[in-house]
Amino acid sequence: LSSSGEWMGNWATGNPGFNLSAQFLGGTTPPEDYPSVSVSDGYIGKGVKLETKSTGDFGSIVSMGIAAGNLFIGEFDAQKALSGTDGAMQATMFGRPFSQEPLQFTGWYKYKSAGQCVDGKRRPIAGTHDSGDIYAVLYRNHDDAGNAFVLHGDDVKTSKYIVAIAQVPDIKDTDDWTEFTVNFEYNGNIDRELLANRGYSLAVVATSSTEGARFRGAIGSTLYIDELKVICAEQTEQP
Repeated sequence: LSSSGEWMGNWATGNPGFNLSAQFLGGTTPPEDYPSVSVSDGYIGKGVKLETKSTGDFGSIVSMGIAAGNLFIGEFDAQKALSGTDGAMQATMFGRPFSQEPLQFTGWYKYKSAGQCVDGKRRPIAGTHDSGDIYAVLYRNHDDAGNAFVLHGDDVKTSKYIVAIAQVPDIKDTDDWTEFTVNFEYNGNIDRELLANRGYSLAVVATSSTEGARFRGAIGSTLYIDELKVICAEQTEQP
C-alpha cells in the first residue's frame, strides 16, 4: 500500500518458472517448498519467505540451476523464463502505473545468507558471498518515441528512464525482524502533468539473492519480508 491507501496490486513471483522446471523433472513440489511462499509468523500476522532454491538437473542443463525467491509489483511470464538466460531476464516485468510522488520506502526484514554463490550450472563462484536485495523504483513508462514499456531483470536498476530509486543498503544476516526506512533518491524533477496521467510506474522488488535474475546465488539464502510501504507526498490535486 501507499501511504494514501492506494492499492499498488499486481504482486508477482517467479514461482511459475520454478513450477515448470519441476514438471520437466516429472515430479511435483509442495507449495511450501517453492522459492516464494507465505508464512504465518511475519512481523505482524502473515509475512513472505523468499528462499534461493535449486532447480534440479534440468535447470543446470540450461544454465538456470537456481531460482531465487522473489516478490515484486508487476507480472511474470513463465514461458519466457524457460527460453534461455536472455529470455529469462525478460520474464520479470516490473512496475505498474502510479500517480503519486513516492518519498520513502519502509518495511521489515530478516535475512540469512547461505554464503558462496553458484552460477547457472551450480558451479561455485570464487570470492562471492550472497546477499538479499530490497528496493523500489519509479520510472517513466513511455520511451522517447511515446511507446509504452516496462522494465525487466536486465534494466530495472539501470534504465535511463528511472527517475528515483529507494534502495535498502547492506542487508545483513539477522534472526530478528529489522526495520528499514529509506528515502527515494531522485535524479531530476517529476513532470507533474505526466504523473497525474500515470506516465510513471512504480516497482517494488525483494529477492533472496541480489544476482538471482542472472541465476547467481547461494542455495538456501533466505529473506523474510513484511509490512512493505511506500510513503508518498500529499497530493494537492487529484488526477
